[in-house]
Amino acid sequence: MTVSLRDARERDEDRRWFTDAYAAWLREFGGDAVVIAAQHAAPPAAPPAVMDGRQCRSRGGDAVAALASGEARQWLAATDADVVLILRDAAPVGFALVQRASPALRTVAEYYLAPAQRRRGVGGTAATLLFDRFGGEWQVATLQRDALAVRFWRETVRRYTGGRHQETLAGGEVRQRFFARAARVPEPLTGVPRAGESSGTR
Repeated sequence: MTVSLRDARERDEDRRWFTDAYAAWLREFGGDAVVIAAQHAAPPAAPPAVMDGRQCRSRGGDAVAALASGEARQWLAATDADVVLILRDAAPVGFALVQRASPALRTVAEYYLAPAQRRRGVGGTAATLLFDRFGGEWQVATLQRDALAVRFWRETVRRYTGGRHQETLAGGEVRQRFFARAARVPEPLTGVPRAGESSGTR
């Protein structure tokens, strides 16, 4: 298994893949609040009186897709963020949204893997590549109530830093702050490792 990264902005097919994956992320983690917000943002497809339950669910799905499309476009156009695809054997399987709080500090805004790719070492390997690629100082914040995400980031950051990181609890979030092993000037992402660079092969 080879894990690598690629900038989602480089190719039209990657932008489309990210938009679809972002919709899947919203459906999985956004819950009913996202569906309700999307339905309020979208014009009704038909008067409520003539819609059965199946049509309501379908309209909700269409509305979430429309909401996801708009938000995905905002991420792809953002000048203070990187939209990074996570690849397994050169095929996209997830994404990371990385915000640049300053030239030296980055935060992981969202991190998503397709369900079939979880618990296979893909997420941890991709996170390591992400930290090494951009370097500098990082912060990862996870909702305290999301036990699986808290455990994933605790283990990933501890393994990456050898325990040299700071963890705080604030505002219902577990926050990990640390420095990448080798800070360097950010470069364009590609799916092909450069000479001397790890591809995440396991």
